[in-house]
Amino acid sequence: MSLPRPHGLYLVQFIGYGESGSLGDLYATRKGHRQSVGLDPNTPEFHGQQVLLVEPASREDPDVHAISFAPEESWSYKSENPVPGEPIVLGRPKGFRMQRSERSQGRHIFTSIAPEEQPTGATLYVGAGEHQRELTLVPIPVVPDAPPAPLWELKPLDLYKLNKPYKFDKIILCPLVLVGHETQTGEGWGTPAAAKQQEWTGGARQRVWLVGGRPKPALVAYRMVVGIKATRKGVPRHLVCTRPNGGGGRTQVDTAEATRNASLTWSHLWSSQPHSRFVSEHIRRNPSLSLHPFFKAFPYHRAIHARLIQVTMGHAFFGEYRERFRPDDDPSCPCGAPRQTLDHVLRACPSFDLARHTLREVSGPLLSSTLFGTTAGLRAVAKFLNSTDAFKL
Repeated sequence: MSLPRPHGLYLVQFIGYGESGSLGDLYATRKGHRQSVGLDPNTPEFHGQQVLLVEPASREDPDVHAISFAPEESWSYKSENPVPGEPIVLGRPKGFRMQRSERSQGRHIFTSIAPEEQPTGATLYVGAGEHQRELTLVPIPVVPDAPPAPLWELKPLDLYKLNKPYKFDKIILCPLVLVGHETQTGEGWGTPAAAKQQEWTGGARQRVWLVGGRPKPALVAYRMVVGIKATRKGVPRHLVCTRPNGGGGRTQVDTAEATRNASLTWSHLWSSQPHSRFVSEHIRRNPSLSLHPFFKAFPYHRAIHARLIQVTMGHAFFGEYRERFRPDDDPSCPCGAPRQTLDHVLRACPSFDLARHTLREVSGPLLSSTLFGTTAGLRAVAKFLNSTDAFKL
């Protein structure tokens, strides 16, 4: 039996093999791109990580759906064909067969979820073990009196009554026949007219994600996409959502939470990625949304501040850097050195011998990378720049 509507937003609660709530009211929860889908309670700390878009993924089979937390973050699995015990991860969407249970009544939609592709000898279902908190493919043997498949309850969401504001600032169009391939447009991503050009490409029905906290831009974009005059009440609820009580934007709590999560993700990515020697020596501090105390009370003119940032990043006015963009320019130093490099200016150029003592007082005669890795070093470089015309255009 197919779902009661072809697409929509849901909370998806894991029922397991017993009655609703027998596993402690655990819901499918987003953990991150290519990460396993988790199971967590529906508490405020997980708001925004448990809303799933369920939509058809096959024209031939009405039971096959794509299940997505966000574009490019759909339920999937890593192997080409599903394997027993394999975790459900987030990536490009794969089809899952969702079949309603006879227990479904009204808004209580109980369903089994199974990969569209199946091995022989057993049927794989999406579930979790008794003490597991992540989703895996559970094998059920194809034999008489086989144990029941794990069940899920799909709880439809009325977006106008959600207790967390959802922000819509872009449209993402995805042809139904090319699930996982997005064309991004809308406010901040182009124009609604560009969205109109993508309408019904190749005869394929488009799925539309509208992302925006203010209803007007989303409605304008929706009208352009579907070619109709839409009022706020006329836009399907799974497409447009505003902040509760008609307000726009986010609360301070939501903004702080989003900022903190973004900062943690940014810092983690920075520390886990390999960096060039230059970056490792010049940028010792992990990215942060708070300004370094030295820059909060910078003692010189902002032009010196700008030059200091340029030198720290290696994007300053010196011959070697300029040559990268204007190959015909002479990369030599006015002092006669064949190449004017960052190190040459700071360590060896005779034009700055008198001012260089400022740097050596902090870093010693070798002028090590502590110049950029410590507050004292940055202060010395700023003083050096303030007293010279080094790295000026």
